[in-house]
Amino acid sequence: MTATLAATLAGGCSPLVERCQAGTLVVLLSLADSAAEADELTVDLSLDGGSALQTVLSHVPGQASGNVVVQFPRGYPSGSVVAVEVTARTLGAVSGVGRATATLSAACQTTTLAVAPAGDAADLSAADDLADGAAVAADLASGADLTSNPDLSCPGGGIELCFNNVDDDCDGLADCADPDCAPVAVCVPVVAAPFAYGTQEPKTGACPGNTSGAPVYLQDGTGGGCSSTCSCGGSGCTAPLTNVVPCPGGALQQPGFATVTQAGCVNIENANNFRVGSITGTLACTKNGAAAPVTPPALTTTLACTMTGTATTGGCGSGQVCVARGAKQCVSTAGAGATCPSSYPTGATWFSSYTDNRTCTCSCATAANGCTGASVGVSFFDSKSCIGTAVPEAGDICSNSLLGAKIVGGCTLSVTFANPLVFNGARTVCCQ
Repeated sequence: MTATLAATLAGGCSPLVERCQAGTLVVLLSLADSAAEADELTVDLSLDGGSALQTVLSHVPGQASGNVVVQFPRGYPSGSVVAVEVTARTLGAVSGVGRATATLSAACQTTTLAVAPAGDAADLSAADDLADGAAVAADLASGADLTSNPDLSCPGGGIELCFNNVDDDCDGLADCADPDCAPVAVCVPVVAAPFAYGTQEPKTGACPGNTSGAPVYLQDGTGGGCSSTCSCGGSGCTAPLTNVVPCPGGALQQPGFATVTQAGCVNIENANNFRVGSITGTLACTKNGAAAPVTPPALTTTLACTMTGTATTGGCGSGQVCVARGAKQCVSTAGAGATCPSSYPTGATWFSSYTDNRTCTCSCATAANGCTGASVGVSFFDSKSCIGTAVPEAGDICSNSLLGAKIVGGCTLSVTFANPLVFNGARTVCCQ
């Protein structure tokens, strides 16, 4: 920040105890020999090794002492170390230098600084911190105030870092207590190891700052199943058809009129009214087509993010810590089925990846009794190609509208699915 100091050394001043207000640093200056003849003083202030803020003050030549009161407009950084360097100049030439440091206490802090002539070894010495009190006040009773309220920059450059237990912008509020951190930080209940703090985001979202992560999968035991074009073709069974006149129950006419098989459709459009003879032969089944695993289903996914740094207590009450804010506040630990902490009751097991070794196979089995079992029979159709409406054989067939016939059944198709998806990297995630 920028500071402007306009006051100069003047006649007497009030005792230090009257000016050493809470949240300030008071520096007692003493200028020796040629340094006291300076017409200008340059004051450099830095906090915790940060960049220095420089202020130039007018000085009345011959004035040998005075006080500088430093205030902290963004909050008093108790515990920080302030470094002060004063350079005396006469007509632009350096006539003296002095340095001092002070560790800020919980109230007002004071220190002394001697400005010695340039080249004097004393100008490199640093004064010890002095506590507030009447002894220091007595030493300053005859001094004049150089100025009040120099503006000192903050170690964080005015930016609150939110997860370091430090009031970086010197507004008296650290981490989660600072409104600047509200969009990115939140206080959550403390959990014990092995649980780690994190968030859960939508699968199309992004991990918040101070976290890292990747998509995770919720287990899907079905793995998608099979897509099949398999079918079974039977052969080897035959049966004779004869005319029945009159139908039903008439005498057989035209014996050996037609023989039906499983291999093809018999055209019967010119001779209706039938009786089916015994089905005989040796049944064989042939597999046609193939089966393959379907593309894995749209597995339920989410974005799991784990905090990369250490959670701090900054700005949070007892039993809470300051962590990165997300869509859902969660904790997690490696392994499946861990017991969730009571403050994070909603738990699930998620997986970092899955392995797809699935297979699908087709097979055809023959009926237990071959061509003579109940699983085979003759069906009549209302088309010459044996498609469309089918009429299973049931004694004498008297219809005059049937055009085709063949033996059906006898083979059983099976499509087998094996090796479901294998999920890897199990982790228990527990959310509020």
